[in-house]
Amino acid sequence: MTHQLDFHHFPKIDSTNNWAKSNIAHFNPKHFTIITAGEQTAGKGRQGRPWLSPPDVNLYVSYVLFVPNTRDDINNIPQIIILATVQTLHKLGFKAQIKWPNDIVINGKKLGGTLCETLPVKESTAVIVGLGINVNMSQEWLSEVDNAATSLKTEKGGSLDLIATAEAIQDHVIDALDIYLKKGFTPFIEPFRQHLVHKIGDPMRFHHGNNLLEGSFHSINNDGTLNLILNDKVQSFASGEIV
Repeated sequence: MTHQLDFHHFPKIDSTNNWAKSNIAHFNPKHFTIITAGEQTAGKGRQGRPWLSPPDVNLYVSYVLFVPNTRDDINNIPQIIILATVQTLHKLGFKAQIKWPNDIVINGKKLGGTLCETLPVKESTAVIVGLGINVNMSQEWLSEVDNAATSLKTEKGGSLDLIATAEAIQDHVIDALDIYLKKGFTPFIEPFRQHLVHKIGDPMRFHHGNNLLEGSFHSINNDGTLNLILNDKVQSFASGEIV
């Protein structure tokens, strides 16, 4: 690890990403800033959906780093964080997989994901990646989530040490971000592909903007974008959501 870490923890906050955006001017651009919370009152997922964030059971963290605004691989940062998290979960005994672009699933159920937001800061871009992981969330809470969801507790059949789990993920994420700043996405693309839940030919329904597309999975490009087969043609997407 080559970067100094600046930590901020809150027992209760609206959202770690919101706090990061409001305080970005006070962060040291040469450091990694990590914001954690015991509870979020206004946690958000992708597409602005609410992310249930009950107290002291899950991982709620935002990672902040500053990158030159000349880089064209900023979109890979949340993918790298998801990959590092999945690799850590494998070491902890969980068969976690990546749902493109940056969600984590176990046995087909959503365990967590990221929300990436960026802000221009002088000649840099501040990249804020919120990571939420259901660690010790009970089945009662999980049943309130719209999509099929799970937690590490549910998959294991018992609670985990939340702090130890968070620290293990954090260590891997920080190491991965150090590598990214030096070498880009290249060292991560093959492991990213290997941990995908998607297989070639899998049928897919895909939201792109206001359009619902139907086709099948083809591949992931070296820049992390998605290839789908639609009407017998391969089309690439940098964003969107697999239904």
